[in-house]
Amino acid sequence: MNEQSLHTDTVNDWITGYLTNSLTPEEMQSLQEWLNASEENRKYFSDMQEVWIAASDEADNIVFNKERAYQLFLKQIEATTRQNINKLKYMTKI
Repeated sequence: MNEQSLHTDTVNDWITGYLTNSLTPEEMQSLQEWLNASEENRKYFSDMQEVWIAASDEADNIVFNKERAYQLFLKQIEATTRQNINKLKYMTKI
């Protein structure tokens, strides 16, 4: 791993820690110093934050419907069973 990717990994860890509210005070200070260092850093942080928020909003909108999932499961089992029966019928004719 080169120095640039190590730096990027560290920054991404800080950003993730910030977004999950799990940074130590020292890490928060390091992130703040990194943000203050350049406009490019602030833009990168903002972009990553937008992606994080969009992803979590999308995840919040997903509702698991267990009855629908069960019905799809049964339908798949039925189709697979039917295919296997057809294969067996074909093989016994040979």
